[in-house]
Amino acid sequence: KNDFNEMKNWISIVSLLIFFGLCGCGSSFKQKSDLSFSTGDYYFNMLDSNGNKIASGKFSITSISDNTATGLYKFENKYINDFSAFEVMSGEFNGQLDTEKKTLWMNTNPKISDNNVFINITAGKFSYIGEWRYSTMRGIQNWGKIQFFESK
Repeated sequence: KNDFNEMKNWISIVSLLIFFGLCGCGSSFKQKSDLSFSTGDYYFNMLDSNGNKIASGKFSITSISDNTATGLYKFENKYINDFSAFEVMSGEFNGQLDTEKKTLWMNTNPKISDNNVFINITAGKFSYIGEWRYSTMRGIQNWGKIQFFESK
């Protein structure tokens, strides 16, 4: 019986050492836990103010220079066909990147100053999330959430 208790103690000690060793080494592993914006493709889901999916597709950031980002986007699925903002979204964007705050403000119709969908998105620890606003000369007409996902 003494040998059995001694064995249980050794197993407990070894298990604790392995557990603490793994926890302590966690910071030395490269983890994708602090996202940022860079050139490349990002899939997106566009949601209305009630959380219903409006559209999904892909944003491609083609250039980042100084604090300006430019690129293209396309809708792969439109879940609501009568969404009036689709008409003003041109397929190209430009925006301002704040690398310190890890935010990207985007104008989805850079050739027109009013009647636009503006996106403000933040790179968080594990996800990209933000809001879009459809704005005309009369003010904000519609808004909702947007989620980005890095293309693998």
